[in-house]
Amino acid sequence: TVTYVRNREELQITLQTPFEDQKFSTTKIPIRGQITPIGAQVTVVSPLGSKSLPVSSGGNFSGVIEIPAEEGSHEIELDIAAADQSRSIVRSINFQKPPDTHVPILSGSVPQCVRQGSQLFFSIADRTPDDEITFYREVDGNREKETGGPNSSFSLTLEEGCHDYRVYVVDQEGNRSREIAGRCCFQPRPLSVHMRSPAGNESILRLPPGAPGESFAPTYTVQFRIENLPDDFDAVHEMIREVIVTNAANGDTETLRNLTDIDVESDIELTRETRNVITVRVVDVCDQVFTRSTSIIVQ
Repeated sequence: TVTYVRNREELQITLQTPFEDQKFSTTKIPIRGQITPIGAQVTVVSPLGSKSLPVSSGGNFSGVIEIPAEEGSHEIELDIAAADQSRSIVRSINFQKPPDTHVPILSGSVPQCVRQGSQLFFSIADRTPDDEITFYREVDGNREKETGGPNSSFSLTLEEGCHDYRVYVVDQEGNRSREIAGRCCFQPRPLSVHMRSPAGNESILRLPPGAPGESFAPTYTVQFRIENLPDDFDAVHEMIREVIVTNAANGDTETLRNLTDIDVESDIELTRETRNVITVRVVDVCDQVFTRSTSIIVQ
């Protein structure tokens, strides 16, 4: 009887990476080394769990283990087992977060005019996890700020009238998004036209004795007020695109632009011995049209 007993091969390991106190800026840590005997098993353990690493026919092993994204020291342990032998190796590594160079992406716009809803909404996209975003709002140069998360939205409250708005965001590392800016006119209430002269829906204009003959076309000064505009009268020319005063009887028309006051006057020619239908047509910055009509009969 012949019994063959294989010589006992001592368990040996060479851990090439990571080395003691190695610094990493990623949470995925590469593991690489070599062991004998070839049939040994390798298990790597980190604070987030453990995993087995494949061993090649030449005794080489490699893999990746993940650590928490917390700055400071972390321990990684390798457990090697072969038959009745086992060994452990512990390495301490340091994790430092890489510099944040991701610029936050700000989406949204400031329209030229708004007539419904007093808020504009802007969304933020940032690839940096757990980042803090500061949202800046400026209205006519007056700035305020608010903080939030990396992927969130913010609102901007509009003020009545025409104002300059500017928004942007900045992350913790000082990365600043593009600016979204513009001048927006907010008109929440429908406009109306109050006719001051002539008053009422119909008026009679009697020419005095000695007035020129039938060929004479008298001129009448129509007076009206545009109501429900914001109190910022300096921006009347921005809130009102144009005012058109028309006499349907003869087609006489006057178009007024760049208004400076809500009290408006317009000289319009009248036709004698007929009904002169005078229409005031107001077009605001949002292209809404408001009209008011009255009649004048010249006798």
